[in-house]
Amino acid sequence: MPPANPVDGAWTAAFCANDAIALGFQHAMYERGLSAGVDYSIVAIDDMPDAAHFQPPLTTVALDHLELGRSAFRMILEHLRRSPAANTVIGPALVRRESAVPPG
Repeated sequence: MPPANPVDGAWTAAFCANDAIALGFQHAMYERGLSAGVDYSIVAIDDMPDAAHFQPPLTTVALDHLELGRSAFRMILEHLRRSPAANTVIGPALVRRESAVPPG
């Protein structure tokens, strides 16, 4: 049974802007007797190295930070040369771990 949300009824999942916020959220829910991957699902963005060692390991979206940096630098150079910067799409990757489960 999903925990009750005092604002708008029952909820089954949380999405956090980054892994550090997810860790804080998981800790706050743990203090209330709820466990990620059991009572609710949680997903974040970053895939910081410690995310695999959260309890439970955090499902997260990995970003290619090296390629993001390269693309940003290339776009700055193109801008300085006054040539139009090409749009670049750098796809994220979902890293599935035990913190996200189907609603049940």
